[in-house]
Amino acid sequence: MPDAYALGEGRFLQNANSLSGANALFASLGPVPRNRVWTILSALAYCSVAETQTYWFAIISLDTNRYPVTAPASASIAPAVTQWYPMLREGMELKLYPGESLYALRAAATAGSSIGLFIRFIESQLPLYEEVEPQVQRRRIQLSPGNLGRGLIGRVLPGRSPGSGIDSGETGGGGGLPPVV
Repeated sequence: MPDAYALGEGRFLQNANSLSGANALFASLGPVPRNRVWTILSALAYCSVAETQTYWFAIISLDTNRYPVTAPASASIAPAVTQWYPMLREGMELKLYPGESLYALRAAATAGSSIGLFIRFIESQLPLYEEVEPQVQRRRIQLSPGNLGRGLIGRVLPGRSPGSGIDSGETGGGGGLPPVV
């Protein structure tokens, strides 16, 4: 699948953060705006106090279906030493499409603890279609006395050697030759 963004769109790199209230079991970011794509480059869950808990990430679609992104795993989070739970590692990316949101979830909450979600992403336009240039076929003709006009016999075009062939610039039919330089 092609990237949702061109490399030059890296200049649109953004950061977003969401922090829940006390004792909440999830934090979310989104939904992705209409006609946009978020390519998430980094995402992590964090808590306001140190705790060991089961964490996971999910995409919530526009119709509120939950699609897990990671399997639930027990992890220790220690905010004092920036020990967080990552969703993406080693150059992975995740694309979110219009109406989708990303959730960081936990199985239970330490009393008074809040959960947070932090992402680094590029927001791109969602193209309506992909335009592909059609392959341009060019007819090649060989320089020989049989296919050259009388005025060209004995002349060599600049940058060409006799018999090297020239590009007629036509896509078919007709016997036109390029202009003599």
